[in-house]
Amino acid sequence: MHLPPRWAGLGLGLALAAAVVAAQPAAVSAVEAPVTQPRQYVTGWMPYWLPTTSVPSVVDHASVFDEASPFWFSATSTTGIRLQGSETDLRAAVSAVKAAGVPVVPTVTASLDADRFASLLSDPQRRASHVQTLVALARDYRVDGLDLDYEDI
Repeated sequence: MHLPPRWAGLGLGLALAAAVVAAQPAAVSAVEAPVTQPRQYVTGWMPYWLPTTSVPSVVDHASVFDEASPFWFSATSTTGIRLQGSETDLRAAVSAVKAAGVPVVPTVTASLDADRFASLLSDPQRRASHVQTLVALARDYRVDGLDLDYEDI
């Protein structure tokens, strides 16, 4: 079949249009899965230098918090954990927050330099002693876990 000159480009145009349509992905189903947002997790940070404001804030708003984190401990050696602040204040804080139904997960920071901490962690016996020290700390204060904030290692 012979096309008039004005229609000559039509065949090429139709072929290109067909190629573009064929290259498109299959249609998406009309029913899409709902978009879910990640669950928010809220921790009440309670620094040792502000027990008179941080503890009441967590207790008074207990329904908002998933956990409370007293920022009161620092690892000083394989078996050394230094309490910053008052032992009486910490025990009262743990008791008040737990009574409000908020799990307590104290933060333990590292006061060792990177080389000394690497030495502690790389030796299986020293590492095991450190873990036992942490477990004893958690049991002694009857907390729900520990947050190991060992940033400088």
